[in-house]
Amino acid sequence: MQHGSRTARMAGGRAEVDLASETGGKVRIFWSNARDGAEVTVTIEAYGDKPPFRKGETKVEWPSYYDVKVEGIADGIASICLASTSGKDPTVMRYRRDDGVWLYADHLEPSGKTITGEIQVPHLHGSPIIIGT
Repeated sequence: MQHGSRTARMAGGRAEVDLASETGGKVRIFWSNARDGAEVTVTIEAYGDKPPFRKGETKVEWPSYYDVKVEGIADGIASICLASTSGKDPTVMRYRRDDGVWLYADHLEPSGKTITGEIQVPHLHGSPIIIGT
């Protein structure tokens, strides 16, 4: 398991946290109503191909498992970029809501061994995310 956490300050409804060297992930936040200077903390846990949670009905092959947490702000969209640990180029990103339902992230952008997708900040409080094919 790889772990990374970093704090950034909001400016104009945006912030960016790059944890790629620690976890293979980075998060850009936008469309937040948080005041300028507000601190936002992003934590990413990377588990490789070993799920730390019951996988459930995810329909993802060649999975890489992550948890992503955003603290300090209550709204906005998080653009999450995660790297595959399976050796396959990911084309899917799914996340689990509090009610146990697995959803696809919005606006998916695969690029080689990474994939970027958008998830609403209120859904990111240590939320399981799976990328794969």
